[in-house]
Amino acid sequence: MKKELLKEYCDGEFENIALILKEIKELREKTSAPNKVEVAALGTFIHNFYNGAENILKRVFQHNNIIFKNTPTYHKFILKKALEENIIDENTYNNLYKFLTFRHFFVHGYSFLIEWEKLKPLVDCIEDIFKSFKTAIDNYIN
Repeated sequence: MKKELLKEYCDGEFENIALILKEIKELREKTSAPNKVEVAALGTFIHNFYNGAENILKRVFQHNNIIFKNTPTYHKFILKKALEENIIDENTYNNLYKFLTFRHFFVHGYSFLIEWEKLKPLVDCIEDIFKSFKTAIDNYIN
């Protein structure tokens, strides 16, 4: 895969993530205490954010011929390998790991079990995490 195609793919994913952030911001502006349906929506957006970040990392790995198997732990592998390959720094890794942990809960649990108090820290820091992740990817590609 050519570098230009990798950049084009990543930019498309970044646009999608930016739309997610916009939805989160709009929902947060409506209420400071979201109800269960709003919490479920926010959980979905958090899940989508992490999936977008992971999709970008997978494409970077493909570009660099880094092979990984689709095992039950490959989500952890992808994030750890991104740190080892200096695609992301340790701070970004630690922050994204919190989203990975939520992703696992979201995929294997029920949305009515999402507690706003536990989700709120992810919602509150998502824009900063996105910026650091995007900067890391842009720097790595360029």
